[in-house]
Amino acid sequence: GPPPERIWYSNGGIRHVRGWPIALTLPAPDFEGDLVGTGTFIQHSDWNSEGTGSVSGPFTVEVEWQGINGTFTTQFAGNVQNYHLSGTFVAHGSGGFEGLKWQATVEGFINGPYTYGGRILDPKGE
Repeated sequence: GPPPERIWYSNGGIRHVRGWPIALTLPAPDFEGDLVGTGTFIQHSDWNSEGTGSVSGPFTVEVEWQGINGTFTTQFAGNVQNYHLSGTFVAHGSGGFEGLKWQATVEGFINGPYTYGGRILDPKGE
C-alpha cells in the first residue's frame, strides 16, 4: 500500500507515524452473520522499540451484512503491545445502515490483518 505521510523518531526511540493508509478487508469471523467489505484505516501511531504504544485514526468500511449494503465510519483508538493492536470502537452507519451502530473489537498485528468481532446495534431499540 501507499507509504505514511510522515514517520519520525523522538528521544527515547519513540516511533511516530502519521497518515498511513491501511487497507481493510472483512469478513469478520467472530461476527454473527456474514459481514463482508473493504475500507481504509488512516493510521496515526506512536510506539517504542518494543512495539508498545498507541494507535488511532479514522476508518471507513463499505460492507454487506444480511443483505444490507452501506458504510460504517469511526475514529478508532487502541493500544499496541509487542506490535499487536487491540481496541474497541463504535462505528456509525450510513446508506443501508443509517441510524445503526457497529460496536466492535479489533485486534491483530500493527499493519494487519485484523480480526473483528461485535454486533450491529439499533440505538432506537427497533
